[in-house]
Amino acid sequence: MKKRISLMLLLACLFGCVFSGYAQVTTLSENFSGEFPPNGWTTIHVRGNQSWTKLNDAAFVNYDGGGASNYLVTPQIAVSANTMLSFEYAANYPTYASGTTFTVEISEGGNTDSSDFALLQTIDWANTSLELSLAAYAGKNVYIAFHVVDQDGTGVSVDNVEITASSCPKPTDITVASNSSELIFSWTGAGSSYDLEYTVDTWENATQVECTSPYTISGLPANTAYKYRLRNNCGNDDVSVWIEGTCRTTAIATVIDDELTIDFEQDGDAERFTFTNSPNGFHFTTGTAATTSGNSMYLVNGDNQYSYSGGVPYV
Repeated sequence: MKKRISLMLLLACLFGCVFSGYAQVTTLSENFSGEFPPNGWTTIHVRGNQSWTKLNDAAFVNYDGGGASNYLVTPQIAVSANTMLSFEYAANYPTYASGTTFTVEISEGGNTDSSDFALLQTIDWANTSLELSLAAYAGKNVYIAFHVVDQDGTGVSVDNVEITASSCPKPTDITVASNSSELIFSWTGAGSSYDLEYTVDTWENATQVECTSPYTISGLPANTAYKYRLRNNCGNDDVSVWIEGTCRTTAIATVIDDELTIDFEQDGDAERFTFTNSPNGFHFTTGTAATTSGNSMYLVNGDNQYSYSGGVPYV
């Protein structure tokens, strides 16, 4: 009877179950609720009176003076093309956060010497979480460090550190066209659903949409800069790495009805122009050039003068 039931269940799944072709594997997940440092983690104390410890089930290092420097280092991680690091963080005394530098760093060597670590990202105190792609280190074994350098600034907390690897393919060939009120995104990818986020400031304030290519965002203010990020959503909590970029809506064109003609012979004509000069030696000026009898606007480079007098300038 048991064999018959198992066979029936197998047949039911073969014809009725849908299996995802993608999977997300959690390589590391740490919420600091147990012993500290957790198994496989290390700390490097470079200088100062404070060190990484645990406070309220989070990793914590208190403020200090004199450029105190402390590292909290993960176990070794095998990185693939779709490996992502994510974690939450907080400045315990936000008013004084400017006195504290918090960076994420990476080592392809050891986990006990601070000189082995190189910068990955400097933390922005305006946010409280970070997702970071490790794709640049695909195929390598690395250590990730949370490094705090303090000049009597703020205590720093780190929590819910996760490193995940996904087989969900990322979007490629992303382009963004724009006009004064729209951003038009297009990309290449075989996915059926993508997450697009865009914002004028922090990712916590971003707008997220589920979409496919191409996708148009309308009703935006003119001449406004945005940052965006796009990822493939393969379902079952499996997503690709974010691909980030920047873009801008265009300015509204201004139509000038009246022709403007300046011959530089009248008092105040030259003052109506603002010159932004090139650092390579060429620059605009006004006066009497060697090749003209009257006043003009002309381009100078060493002993060479190139004049322009009268006509309609660009405005």
